[in-house]
Amino acid sequence: MPTHRRSHIITDLQLELAFSRAEQVLEEHDKAGIKVIGIDDPEFPPQLRTIANPPSVLYVKADINCLKPERSVAVIGTRQPTDYGKRTADRIDQRFAEQGLIVVSGLAQGCDTVGHQGCLEGKGRTVAVLAHRLDRIYPAENRELAQRIVEQSGYLVSEYSIVNNKLFKNQ
Repeated sequence: MPTHRRSHIITDLQLELAFSRAEQVLEEHDKAGIKVIGIDDPEFPPQLRTIANPPSVLYVKADINCLKPERSVAVIGTRQPTDYGKRTADRIDQRFAEQGLIVVSGLAQGCDTVGHQGCLEGKGRTVAVLAHRLDRIYPAENRELAQRIVEQSGYLVSEYSIVNNKLFKNQ
């Protein structure tokens, strides 16, 4: 009795459709001012290649030259810092900026926000690593901060495409 196996051969039509979809994704990101960087791209941050499960693609909003490896420090902490914590973090992050360190944080409420702001006040560069798409800044009160980061030679980075996956449902 013969068994039916699903063919794993890609047809020319399927390949053409995949390339067309990829071009669509790249065009949408380009229109939004977002650079798409694959893991094999020379612009992909080399330090990310060394982690256990590096992202295969990054979406970056900013001057791509910001991705070059430099000294950086990560800022993390509570989403509800005390006033003393905010003042202290602000001073520390300004000092980091003055010493040429890039401040890396997540643009979340609390310590992340204070970290980015302190760095910008110190005329430094900061990187916001987002857990969501670059076209939907969350929390909403940090939209202006996200814009300032980009304007002051920092960048926003995400693993999430701005293209709605529903666009790519099987037809």
